[in-house]
Amino acid sequence: MSLPTPVPTDTLAKRVLDVERYRITYQMKHWPIPQDTFVVREYQYLLQVGELYQKFWPKRWQMADSIYDHEVVSKTANHATGRVHISERLEVDDPEVILRDLAAQTITTRITPLLNGTYEYSEPNAEIKWKLIEGDSIVAGYKCRQATTVFRGRRFFAWYAPEVELSTGPVRFAGLPGVLRLVCPRGGALHWASALCRPARAYLLHLRYPWGLSLRAGRARGDQGLRPHL
Repeated sequence: MSLPTPVPTDTLAKRVLDVERYRITYQMKHWPIPQDTFVVREYQYLLQVGELYQKFWPKRWQMADSIYDHEVVSKTANHATGRVHISERLEVDDPEVILRDLAAQTITTRITPLLNGTYEYSEPNAEIKWKLIEGDSIVAGYKCRQATTVFRGRRFFAWYAPEVELSTGPVRFAGLPGVLRLVCPRGGALHWASALCRPARAYLLHLRYPWGLSLRAGRARGDQGLRPHL
C-alpha cells in the first residue's frame, strides 16, 4: 500500500492519511480461560473512519500520542534525564494497528508482540459473507439486527445498527448495512462492543513511525504472538 510522505512535525514522526468523519469506541473483552469468567482482559479500541482510510487501534495508544505531542510542544517532558513520562505510562502491551485503505481495498496490520519486535504486512481486504438471522437486540441504545459469518475457521455473530449508515466495524469486520455494535465468536470467550459513535471534528487520521524498532514484514512471522482467534 502506498502511503503519503511524512508531514513535517516537531513531535511524533507521522504519515497524515485522512481526516476523521466518525470515531467509534469499542470495548474489547477476552476470557483466556472460557470456563473461568472471573479472569477477563479488557481493552478499549478506537475506530477512526475517514473518506479514504479507516484505522483501528488501542485508545490508550492514541492518548499516549496526544499527551506526547503536548509534552513536546509545551516542553514539559524532561527527556534528558530518562525520566518516565506521563505518555509512557499509557502505552499498552502487544499493540495492534489495523489500517484499511478503502480505495485500494487492502488492509495493513502493524503488530508488536511482547519482546518479539514490530511487524507490518499488507493483504487484500477480506470479503466477509454475512447471513442475516433472527435475534434483534438493543445494543448501546440502538436497535440492532443480527448476522453471522465464518471467518478464518471460526463462527462469529454480530449485531449491527441500520440507522447508523456506516458499513464498518472492529478489527477486520465490515460489510453489513450499518455500523457493527457487537461482535463475538461462538462460545462467547471474546467480544467487541461499541460504547460510543460520534461525528469527529477534523481529527487527523495518521500512522506513526515506530520508535527504536525496525519493521519486519511478513504475515507468517507477524502472526507470532498474535491472539489466536484472528
